[in-house]
Amino acid sequence: MNKLTIHSLSSKIKIMKEFLIIAFLLTSFFASAQDGFEYSILDGDRQRMQGAGELSNGDFVVSNSQSSLSWDELSLSLSLLDADGHLKDMVEVKYSDYDLAPTSIFVLNDSSFLVLGVAIKPNETRLWVGEFLNNLELVDAQLYGPDNIDYKFTVGHLESDSTLLVTGWASPSTTPYVGRIDFVNDSAYVHLNSELSSTFGCFDIFKRIDSVGYISLGYDEYYLLSDRFEVESSVSKNLSLGSSGIGNLVGYTDSTYLMTSEALFYPQDTVVILLEEIRASDLSVKKFELMALDIESASSGSIYNKPADYYNIATSKTSNDFFVGGTFHFEPGPKTKASKFVLAKFDFNLDKIWEKQYGDDSTYYQMFGVMSTSDGGCLMYGFRVQYTKDYPFEA
Repeated sequence: MNKLTIHSLSSKIKIMKEFLIIAFLLTSFFASAQDGFEYSILDGDRQRMQGAGELSNGDFVVSNSQSSLSWDELSLSLSLLDADGHLKDMVEVKYSDYDLAPTSIFVLNDSSFLVLGVAIKPNETRLWVGEFLNNLELVDAQLYGPDNIDYKFTVGHLESDSTLLVTGWASPSTTPYVGRIDFVNDSAYVHLNSELSSTFGCFDIFKRIDSVGYISLGYDEYYLLSDRFEVESSVSKNLSLGSSGIGNLVGYTDSTYLMTSEALFYPQDTVVILLEEIRASDLSVKKFELMALDIESASSGSIYNKPADYYNIATSKTSNDFFVGGTFHFEPGPKTKASKFVLAKFDFNLDKIWEKQYGDDSTYYQMFGVMSTSDGGCLMYGFRVQYTKDYPFEA
């Protein structure tokens, strides 16, 4: 098995003016308000935070990708933060002659964690998993999946102590793929499936509640899959609510899932965040709630709000409540306008406890994920762009 190369950057962290990664750490909440909010900013040259995990000692590990918001100039570094969000250490990760793009972090036990991502070099793109100790020391790493798939988007879930579920889409034509990685035995089964939604591929995958197999979340349909990821049937999302686009799907009760997506709302050019509780028996909607509903701003033109790109549902570790995060006033392409993080807390009945925006009116913020923390709060992560007169920003 190949070994990663790591370089300590603790003494080389650069202060940057325009393009920063940002992590907000929510330390405590009350039922009707969000007291104890704290946040921490990691300065990094043209970086974005793409994964996070809470370690057994209360520290946080985050994966950072250096990029101009495209697939060129990729690099991977890991940052270790204490419980207050202060930087303790940072290492740069290299793997042979590949560029690395991280997507997820999974804490395995009291001493180690996994980083899932994509390894890229000319004419080859592979799924990549690295295992690290909590002090950021490398254990090992491996490439997985066929080398003829150009992976462009990947999300994963820890299925067991030895396997990861992965899904996403690949070029050309955003062809969806689903699969399973056995990181203990260094094997993988990746299935490129043209029967799945080809509009934008697959956004999430989860083990079925009611039977053996999986459920996959496409752009405008759900897909029920066998244990070998063949499509058994599909069901359209609730398009009467405008349910489509990027989202997450997680198990909620023994008979329902939680699903996030984008929804058209009046005025017609407004896109808001939709949260739905879905019955496992027929994938019908049991209850729904809306987020980022800004009628005043929407009346002045087209408004686009979206769930966080990778992980946008976080179940509280101390109660039956959960958090949903996203980007308020998201802008595709070059970032020329201000936006904010948006976060809402819901109770077990899907009743919204509160909703709040984080950011300022002169900065573009985009959320990549939200995760629950051991104190009952959550961690939001992503990146921000600060505008200056002499900075020609390009997406």
